[in-house]
Amino acid sequence: MHTFLASEWIRRNLHIYSKIQKQVTEKDERIMIFLGSSHIAFLKDFIDYNPNWKTVELKEIMENN
Repeated sequence: MHTFLASEWIRRNLHIYSKIQKQVTEKDERIMIFLGSSHIAFLKDFIDYNPNWKTVELKEIMENN
């Protein structure tokens, strides 16, 4: 049962990442993603592998304004 739940969690994260990719266009300079910490940690790894995208923590944005 634990294996099934883990695979469903990973499937859900991949689905979220897929939806983000489909929504982002070349014209978009920035996007903001609000999710729970476990989902964000997973998505950050995928986003960091994309050479066209960069992750920035919200606290960094707040400190610079």
